[in-house]
Amino acid sequence: MKTVFEADKVLAFHIAVILIFPIFILPNIGYAFNDTLRFNYLEIPKYEFQQSKYQSIFRMEYAQSAIKNPEAWLQDVREKKIVEIDLIFTQYPRKKEDWRTNYDTLLTRRINSVKEILKEAGGTSDIKWNLILQTACENEVQAKKMFHGAVVKYRPVLPKSLRASLNNVRKIVTGRVDFEDSVVFKVFERNPDWRDMLIIKDWTGSMYDYGAQAILWHRLNMKKKAVKKLIFFNDGNLTENSKKVIGETGGIYTAKPYDIKDVINVMREVMLEGNGGDSEENDVEALLYAINNSEDFNEVILIADNKSAVRDISLAENIDVPIRIILCGTKEAPVIHPHYLKIAYATGGSIHTLEKDITDLKIKLEGELITVYGVEYKMKDGYFIPVKPKKTEGKL
Repeated sequence: MKTVFEADKVLAFHIAVILIFPIFILPNIGYAFNDTLRFNYLEIPKYEFQQSKYQSIFRMEYAQSAIKNPEAWLQDVREKKIVEIDLIFTQYPRKKEDWRTNYDTLLTRRINSVKEILKEAGGTSDIKWNLILQTACENEVQAKKMFHGAVVKYRPVLPKSLRASLNNVRKIVTGRVDFEDSVVFKVFERNPDWRDMLIIKDWTGSMYDYGAQAILWHRLNMKKKAVKKLIFFNDGNLTENSKKVIGETGGIYTAKPYDIKDVINVMREVMLEGNGGDSEENDVEALLYAINNSEDFNEVILIADNKSAVRDISLAENIDVPIRIILCGTKEAPVIHPHYLKIAYATGGSIHTLEKDITDLKIKLEGELITVYGVEYKMKDGYFIPVKPKKTEGKL
């Protein structure tokens, strides 16, 4: 194994021939790593940062190797697979005889600083390394103002539990597995006249299999061209519950409905970005996003979790088109959540369960009763409230 000193001599040789060979190999850098790094070399006036949420930016001072912000790697707490590392510095001084710092040794130390932070990320053999030197500096003052450090680009890795969920979703979409509760598929089958649909899906933990049923139905009926847009929401990505703002929670994604591969990729991305946190979801925000960003649609379908409250129910009055709500999880929670009855009533929409389509909510009057799954609801102040049955005294 070469020593650090020997690695420095190898590096000095490669720097000398770097303009002749744009890709060069640097063996055995550092004390803790016994691998060979293959670099792509590039000279540019100034490094421009890409807009990406899947990168960590490590900052160093001019002519220094210590990373100023090692905590940057932990800002994204998910498991990560590194795909590319940009090492960015200035090409100053340009002439080796003007060096006051041993830049061969400095580069070695900088590489080791980055690799020390990234030890836990696994091996480096499949990572693309880029050595990027910025040239838009004529003196040391200008060089010090430019960025020095590393940009680590990565891909989040699905946890084992989510990998199993995504695998099951793929099986449902491709028709390779049956599902226990077929409410979504049956509702679409029961309503063949729905056209030009915006389908908005709660894509949090317990809802994966239900949303996959919608994609299966869509895949089997693509010739009908019945779907205009597919929207997935996860209630704010990884935002802490206390920081979620009504109407601005986020975590809303759009997929290309006639590209099933893209649909599954978007499903995976929404899974990665978060699964809701608490039990409330941002259904209305997702509905408003879909409506306000779409044209020439005829039906708006919400696939919702009956076991979850609607975080932003106060915004329901802003919806100006009928919402058809496919309610999932009514087997576990047979009492329909008042929030979904509220949305359907306020918009002139409808509620759809495994056995029944409830389409006459709008004509109900204050104080009037309706019965769903044997449960009575009374209209009060725009909400349908479950009516508790009166207790009857037993006979002696």
